[in-house]
Amino acid sequence: MNFIYDTASEVMEDINNVKTMSDEEFFKTYAWDPEERGVFLGMLESDLAKMETREEVTCRKWMHVVDEWNEEYNQERNFF
Repeated sequence: MNFIYDTASEVMEDINNVKTMSDEEFFKTYAWDPEERGVFLGMLESDLAKMETREEVTCRKWMHVVDEWNEEYNQERNFF
């Protein structure tokens, strides 16, 4: 699949769309045979799991950087 997602919520939106659209809409939108909708959903759900993991890890790394910066800043200013 050549879809590029920035967030897990974008993947979830596509999953919801695929589950609710008609066979004709599904074919026109994704160019997949409607009989293979389950395979397509499986790929999206796999992408969602990867995206959620990546977002969780990225958020943790970012919070770690912010915590380190705050600690250094506070030590320089002798706040604590």
